[in-house]
Amino acid sequence: MKKKIDGLLAEISALRVQEHEISAACEMEIEKIQVQYKDKLKLITDQIQAADRKLNSDMKKHKEDLFGDRDRVDLPHGAILYSVQEYVKKARGTLDALKQNGLSDGIKIIEKVRWETLDKWDAAKLALAGTSRVKKDCFSYEIK
Repeated sequence: MKKKIDGLLAEISALRVQEHEISAACEMEIEKIQVQYKDKLKLITDQIQAADRKLNSDMKKHKEDLFGDRDRVDLPHGAILYSVQEYVKKARGTLDALKQNGLSDGIKIIEKVRWETLDKWDAAKLALAGTSRVKKDCFSYEIK
């Protein structure tokens, strides 16, 4: 059995070397391609962002002319949409105000077990917490 296990270790070792070589070659090719297209892609991405900002700015400035009483305008290359959304402004000091006014339902309290603390407890204390220590078999290997 030891011979069989040693054979599997040798196989894994050889495959790991191949995996590393292929992965390194792949990373080098990916980096070359990224360098090749980086500037072109950034230029296009910047242009898209600028056009998006301009579109939103123009829609905001000319909302009456563009939309009137409509919420959607279909155009040859797409559609523009308008809506009014209500949201709760995230103001500074809200947490303190919630506490002062007893509005605890607006406060999220996250309860989590501190497993690193329980790791240090004895069996009796763990039993009080509804858990216990268990043993499990652990296997690992080293490649030469």
